[in-house]
Amino acid sequence: MSEHAFRFDFALSFAGPNRTIAEEIRNALNNKGLSVFYDRDFEHEMLQRFQHQRVT
Repeated sequence: MSEHAFRFDFALSFAGPNRTIAEEIRNALNNKGLSVFYDRDFEHEMLQRFQHQRVT
């Protein structure tokens, strides 16, 4: 991981029907050693946070 304070080096979000391209970009960045936030990889975590915020 990089030396800065961020959890991710790159954020990738893709709402279109062809997510294959976004996944290929994510994989290429990961292969270069970058930490990538890809929305589909974190759907469960994001949903939990959203539900928690609505309850509190």
